[in-house]
Amino acid sequence: MKLLVVTQKVDRDDSILGFFWSWLAQFGHTFEKVTVICLERGFSADSLFPAGNIKVLSLGKEEGVSRLTYVMRFWKYIRESRSDYDCVFVHMNPEYVLLGGLFWRWWDKKIILWYTHGTVTIKLKIAVLLSSVTFTATPKSCRVRSKKVRVVGHGIDTEYFREHVRGVSENMKLVTVGRISPVKDYETIVRALGRVKKAGLRFTFTAVGGPGMSSDSAYIEKLKFLIELTRAPAAAKLVTLLRELLTVYDELDRATLPELPLELALIKLFGLESNP
Repeated sequence: MKLLVVTQKVDRDDSILGFFWSWLAQFGHTFEKVTVICLERGFSADSLFPAGNIKVLSLGKEEGVSRLTYVMRFWKYIRESRSDYDCVFVHMNPEYVLLGGLFWRWWDKKIILWYTHGTVTIKLKIAVLLSSVTFTATPKSCRVRSKKVRVVGHGIDTEYFREHVRGVSENMKLVTVGRISPVKDYETIVRALGRVKKAGLRFTFTAVGGPGMSSDSAYIEKLKFLIELTRAPAAAKLVTLLRELLTVYDELDRATLPELPLELALIKLFGLESNP
């Protein structure tokens, strides 16, 4: 079976969407051929899939083209490649189902939408209606009432993390990885760890990520102030991670750091080494 994937970005080094290359690699193992249409592609896109059965087509955001060009290229790609796929997997962007759904139905292609977000829009409702099935992580991450919506959990390769599990250390080490933005509610983590510190437990906490948008920088400053209120060390700082510098950070397991995508931002929210 051959698959068409429509997604936002193919770039292993992207701090937010870099994970998706591993999904594509797994699709490459499962399907005879995979064609990928993305809004933007990174410089490393071609080298990510040495097997040769995954083809990446960009709508051209990295070239700075217009939105009209995005749409025209999208229609061109799905039409010219229609003999190269039997079903379609649209990742997180219901607008692509609106743009291509009627064509795919006319060509008898199964449409699979993956959507995990609390926001419900008219676009999403129509996309679910046009889809053959809509996958989501939890009942609250796709709040459209439809028999087509199926809860399947998050697409996380737990075996990858299992390979790096080591013995339990004397101090509890907490790590979170992802973008630093208000929707992630880091305030709750900070307040909870303030209570843990008052209880006299030994731990460290490190958040690996960065602002998803420029406006999130103000949110990071707010978190730094909140950390001050919890009487944590004022050691919060923003550092760009480069592969050559990864061994500097002792808070994270040195064996796992080289596996992180390049040029993430490391926010050391806590040096909190909480000693009773």
